[in-house]
Amino acid sequence: MLLLSLRTCVHVWKSEEMYALDELLKSKQIELLDLKWERFKLISDQQHFSTNGFSKFSTELAKVVSCHLIEKGLKNVVIMSDSTIGFMNSNGLEGDECIVKSFANKGIEATVNSIGGSGYVSMNESNDHFHARLSQILRRMYPWSPDAVLIVGGWNDIWNAESTSKIEKAVDGIINLTRRWSV
Repeated sequence: MLLLSLRTCVHVWKSEEMYALDELLKSKQIELLDLKWERFKLISDQQHFSTNGFSKFSTELAKVVSCHLIEKGLKNVVIMSDSTIGFMNSNGLEGDECIVKSFANKGIEATVNSIGGSGYVSMNESNDHFHARLSQILRRMYPWSPDAVLIVGGWNDIWNAESTSKIEKAVDGIINLTRRWSV
């Protein structure tokens, strides 16, 4: 099972912490994908997409990821996300479904699970972090497993000396989970 992530040290989210996350993901052999984030209009909070910005994001995400998957002969993906996608769900715009349709238009079957505020360790107390949700999805899909997993997030994880090791353990947990469920 291929493990992918969107690069996090981008656009308005550039920071030392996001650079460290990207470096951690690369060191774990997780493929980082790039989007042209400046094309996606944000609302006044400068964190979430406008409706038009999300539409463009959805189309660009499907284009970039589907090209990556198709060149490897892969046909489906599970997408784990924070409010990058989930914000549109909370606004009644069905962000998950918009992403599914954008991928279907590119010939890729996508399963999307997005919860605003989540991350590798963020929302650990409610068990809504990426690993817990991905584990639930993979168990529901059994005996079928996806060709790839795409992580869209990490921006909600708080980086400090204590959390850095927790985040690395969480990333390792996702890697081990995808290895266990690979057919």
